[in-house]
Amino acid sequence: MFQSRIIIVVWILVIFLGMIMIFSPQGFLLTLIIGIGVVSVLNGLYNAFYLARLLDDKSFKNMILFRGTVSIIAGIAAILAPRFFAAAVWTVIMYCVAAELILSSIIMLLAIGKLKADEKPYRGYYYEAAVSLFLALVLFAVPAAVGLTLIRVAGILIVLTSIFALIWVIRNRKEL
Repeated sequence: MFQSRIIIVVWILVIFLGMIMIFSPQGFLLTLIIGIGVVSVLNGLYNAFYLARLLDDKSFKNMILFRGTVSIIAGIAAILAPRFFAAAVWTVIMYCVAAELILSSIIMLLAIGKLKADEKPYRGYYYEAAVSLFLALVLFAVPAAVGLTLIRVAGILIVLTSIFALIWVIRNRKEL
């Protein structure tokens, strides 16, 4: 019973997220960019302090340290730019973060090759490269007016899907 209440609360929160996407796509976008910045800083720290030490290969370490440093710088820029710079500069920063994400995914693919050759775990890093590439494409699409429309459409789909899921959970909560 407690689990079904948590599921209901989660779906209600997802409905609110969809509503924000519909009625305030710029606010959602601002939050998304800052969130990407935070994740980018955390990812850069992870690369610098853990991933770079995984292999003794000097070129691998240099690649990963470069990737980590660029991720930290781009993340800090994404976090601070909306607060201190005009909209035009913010758009440029978004493009720079997107370019960093593409560079980051390319470097990660090269690092995966080295990890694979050294028989270290590597499969999870494919997801990281794919997510970085996807986020870069989103950032390149967002500054256009089409991006805001896509955010609204996604918000509508999220709200509708969440309402149906919420109804299903409420009807079947005894089975959960």
